[in-house]
Amino acid sequence: MEENRSKYNTDPLDPEFARRTDEMRSQPTGETRVHNNSVTEAPTRHLYEPPSSYPSVYAPPTTYQAPLPRAHERVAAPTVQPSSYSNGASTPPSSRTIKGISLPENVAMTLPYIPFFIGAAFAAIELFLVPRTESRTRFHAAQALSLHLAVMAAGFILRIVHGVASGAFGGFSSRMVWLFWSMFSLATTIYFVVSLIRVWKGEEHHIEPLADLTRFLNEKLEPRKLK
Repeated sequence: MEENRSKYNTDPLDPEFARRTDEMRSQPTGETRVHNNSVTEAPTRHLYEPPSSYPSVYAPPTTYQAPLPRAHERVAAPTVQPSSYSNGASTPPSSRTIKGISLPENVAMTLPYIPFFIGAAFAAIELFLVPRTESRTRFHAAQALSLHLAVMAAGFILRIVHGVASGAFGGFSSRMVWLFWSMFSLATTIYFVVSLIRVWKGEEHHIEPLADLTRFLNEKLEPRKLK
């Protein structure tokens, strides 16, 4: 029987098997390809290998930011400037002469708060004579005139109710309305006196329900042009 000497013979009983195997390993053939790692190819990373570094979660701000105040530091409150129709600072009025009426400031600011029609007359005169540069005096004149107008309107309504009650319901209803009207007049008189004292002392006195009417009178009543 002819002996098979082919290189593909892999019979382990063949005495030449070991020699041919060594020769085949040492001599590369066309079927063998060598793969070289490309320069741009990223190295293989195993799943169990942690990343070398993590990206930073801190991104520096692009613009300057002022530091936040600490817990023990107090934040300064914004200052509010008084408007042209406000009563200004809470300081007692001075004795300087007011232009247009030639009266001291403390007198000019308190005269409009005199009860009854005399105070309303002083308030109207000051609004027509005092220039707008005296904003503090004009404010109190406009506010006092607004208060006088509100009291007169309420008194007029009570008189109408008193007349209707007297004719329709008799004496008891009429007396009740008259009693209410008397108490209202006393309360408003006391309020005028308290307002006068507060303004004389320089305390802040701002009647919020009459703010719109006060602003309207101060803006619409133009002072007389001084020569």
